[in-house]
Amino acid sequence: MRRQPLLPVRRVGRERSLVRALGSADGFGLIETVIALSIFAIVSVSVMGLLTGSINSVSLARQKTLAEQVAASELESIRADASTTSGYANDLGTVNGKPGGIYPNMQYNLSANGLTYNEQIQISWVNDPAPTAYTSYADYKQVTVTILRSSDSKVLTRQTTYVSPGNTSNYGGSSDGIAKAQVIDMGNNTPVAGVSVALTGPGAPQSDTTDATGTVMFPALPATSGSQYYTFAVTPPYGYVNLSDDVSPSTASHFQLVGGQTFSTALRVYRPATVYVNVLSDGVTYPGTATVTLTSSEPTQTINWNGAASPLTGVVSGLQYTATAKLPDGLTSTQVVQTVPNAYPTNLTSTFNLTVPNLWVTVKKKVSSTCQTVSNATVTVSRTGFSTLTGTTNSSGLVGFSVPGGGASYSVKATSGSNNNTVTQAVATAPATTQTTVSVSGTCT
Repeated sequence: MRRQPLLPVRRVGRERSLVRALGSADGFGLIETVIALSIFAIVSVSVMGLLTGSINSVSLARQKTLAEQVAASELESIRADASTTSGYANDLGTVNGKPGGIYPNMQYNLSANGLTYNEQIQISWVNDPAPTAYTSYADYKQVTVTILRSSDSKVLTRQTTYVSPGNTSNYGGSSDGIAKAQVIDMGNNTPVAGVSVALTGPGAPQSDTTDATGTVMFPALPATSGSQYYTFAVTPPYGYVNLSDDVSPSTASHFQLVGGQTFSTALRVYRPATVYVNVLSDGVTYPGTATVTLTSSEPTQTINWNGAASPLTGVVSGLQYTATAKLPDGLTSTQVVQTVPNAYPTNLTSTFNLTVPNLWVTVKKKVSSTCQTVSNATVTVSRTGFSTLTGTTNSSGLVGFSVPGGGASYSVKATSGSNNNTVTQAVATAPATTQTTVSVSGTCT
């Protein structure tokens, strides 16, 4: 067998160098590939964003074009419907809007040539009288159609037109009336904006929202006849209530209207207050019973006291109230007058501290061995270092005084004009109540 000759040493070394070189070339190509792919990915994202933006721009432009066509067509249709005097007067308005009419204020998910949209129709009066003309606040109407994309309510277009009546005499003259209302927060006597006000009657129903001055105005209203009336109804903001004095059938919100008349009214709302009452005797809680009355321009309210009293809720804010506590024997506290509540609208509470007499004096006289109470007797209470107090007995022969208690001794003197007698006796008072009897004739207890 013939043996293969051995490779020369120099040749073997050259082949090994070539292998090493090839291995090194393969590794360097992999790194380059990774870098190239990364750059391609970055560039691709940018290009894709540019392409996506371009597609969205084209799509939005198409949607706006379709929306403009829809709005223009809607405006032309409205103008055609209102081309007659009857159509203008009876139809050109939104359902329950101001002015009222046949058009819905908002329609959702309509379609046209692949566009899904919401359509809003707003119709309002324009006050633009000619010089020296009668002011009716209803010279013509402004119609605005807004097209919004259904998916995100983006406004695609908003177009406006103006429509005048076929016969201007009814609107430029004085055959119709105007109803105007201002909503007032009576707690601080300020106007309330953004309040919904509804009007029912011959030219209604209609509704509107108060402006920055708290005002709504309903022009071009047909005059009432016979038993017809217009009625305002306010939907108060959250936390507020309507003042009952201004709610129908009150004349503030329930009225008749003649041609050329502007009826103006104020409709009041308020946040109700809570009133707390304390009945005190010489600075401590009075343990007996009493009836507390709270009077104002509103109907009188009462609270029953029996050592304590529940708070009175739903009180009308912004008024001055007078509180008095009356005891079963006819004695009364001093009156406390204050405006409710403490700090409207941040603090909707008020507290009345009413002090009732803690020294009760009954004046009697003996007639034919029988003790009788003496009315209109003059009673004075005095003590060293204390101002003298004077009072007159009521029909039950009773009079009360508020004096410092705690065992202090007072001189009580009663004088009756009919008997012309004066009796003085010492009485030690307690913090709560002390009752004593003074006889101006004979001895009575």
